[in-house]
Amino acid sequence: MFVDVDNTLLDNDRIKAEIKRSLIKILGRREAEHFWLHHDQFRKREKLVDFPNIIREYCEEKHKKTCRLLIANIFEDIQFKHVLFPETENVLKHLKTIGKVIIFSESDDEYQRTKITKSGLGAQVDEVLLFTHKLEHLDEMIKRYKGNYLVFLDDKGEVLGKIKEKYPTAFTIEVCQGYYCTLDHKAHRKLDKKIYSIGELLDFTPDMFKKTTKRGIPKKAKKLRKLSPLALVKPPENPIISPREENGWEAWQTFNPGVILLEGNVYFLYRAIGEDGISRLGYAMSEDGFVIKERLPYSVYEHGLKHYSFNVFSYFSGGSFGGVEDPRLVRVDEEDEIYMTYTACEEGLRVALTSISVDDFLQRKWRWKTPKLISAPNGVHKNWVIFPEKIHGQYAILHSINPGILVDYFDDLEFSNTAYINSYHNGESDKNCWETWIRGVGPVPIKTQYGWLIFYHAMDNDWSKYKVGAMLLDLNDPTKVLVCTKEPVLEPNEQYENNGFKSGVVYASGAVVKDHKLLVYYGAADSYVGVAYGDFDEFLKGLMNEKKPKLETKILKKKAYL
Repeated sequence: MFVDVDNTLLDNDRIKAEIKRSLIKILGRREAEHFWLHHDQFRKREKLVDFPNIIREYCEEKHKKTCRLLIANIFEDIQFKHVLFPETENVLKHLKTIGKVIIFSESDDEYQRTKITKSGLGAQVDEVLLFTHKLEHLDEMIKRYKGNYLVFLDDKGEVLGKIKEKYPTAFTIEVCQGYYCTLDHKAHRKLDKKIYSIGELLDFTPDMFKKTTKRGIPKKAKKLRKLSPLALVKPPENPIISPREENGWEAWQTFNPGVILLEGNVYFLYRAIGEDGISRLGYAMSEDGFVIKERLPYSVYEHGLKHYSFNVFSYFSGGSFGGVEDPRLVRVDEEDEIYMTYTACEEGLRVALTSISVDDFLQRKWRWKTPKLISAPNGVHKNWVIFPEKIHGQYAILHSINPGILVDYFDDLEFSNTAYINSYHNGESDKNCWETWIRGVGPVPIKTQYGWLIFYHAMDNDWSKYKVGAMLLDLNDPTKVLVCTKEPVLEPNEQYENNGFKSGVVYASGAVVKDHKLLVYYGAADSYVGVAYGDFDEFLKGLMNEKKPKLETKILKKKAYL
């Protein structure tokens, strides 16, 4: 088996995003843009990404002795092992039980070999073949392994198409995980198999690498582990919010929105990361809950710090150097105040609380109150939500759902005595639902006749995927779980959910009920905002019966404004 590296085993898009952030930090935005201009010119000229020579050419132009050292250190500091796609190491072990595994990659020898070595990939395969342009050596490889059944895995459909055209007996698998998967190419229709996560290969048996029928189904193939059917419908217009390159602050990622329903409209404060690597909040509004009607070109909230520095917790929590993450918006008992909890990249990852008047919010006057940090310092705390109604006359904050539901009660939300909420979270699930590991609660709870409806993020045995489950909590004592779904209600099975900063992630952070429909808003691959929906009453009935809700598909005629 010939296996590619970039965006097949290793998330190269994520590496490039990290390099961009580091270059801006070291060179400044203007010079960083100049560096990438050199990069693109070199790549067009040489038809190759060769970072050592790109750096050399750029620094020779700058005439700075320290230039090459400063930029080269960026590449030395990258933790390549941390950007392997989930399950990569297990997949390689599995493939070696089926046949010989050979890395078949192309790029400059120095940088690419460094990636392969430091990521640990080289030690996990039988052989490493690295070429400047690998297709030029295809005949050599075919001749060398003549008599063997050859399998090629790559993220570039065009490359696989050329292999298939020249050697029709080769079995080709497109690993649709990176940028190239978004490009349409006629070669895609000629390939034997397409997968959306390298982890899917763990289900492959030797028979599944055999020739396909005309219908594209492997002969004598064992069926893949059946995924749960979707409980929430995703409209074809997804994603409804995407990055805007013209706005530097949101040029790279837009995801994980907090939402609130006011005067019949759905309002979004979505997380955005741009050219300086700082996480901020952007604003958008939809009249029907699906199509974005208004979106501001500037950020509306930023967690103020005097000095920004690299925060490892923040980087692995979505890719930023720091800032504000994953807001939740709530209006309690129709008060004239909108509260927002969010993750603040300060002294670890802490939960912060701020608020704004309803009138200021609707009039786009961003006069936020000074935020209070309500979780303990030097820890990792995320995913805290405020109930939309007082319980027994007090404000209620849900701050953990595992191993038990933890809720603290307050007479007010001022936190004037600087006290912290003591919270505890353990990921391993014992709730007899579908998941094996729980990440945290999602949107603000929704009150129903049966109990508080909450969505939560978790993983099952496939740790390469973030999925979403649902449960009902007792109205009077929300620490009691009444029922939970036996399967995920939302899974990452769309292209835009598997191509982005963090592939295989759906992260629900906002939900409203509008026109009898349940609308769940989520971050897709830590890069986009999507919506999934269903009939609210049927969803609840299905949940109470521990059955899948019966949902309808809706085709939207309007086009989203991005």
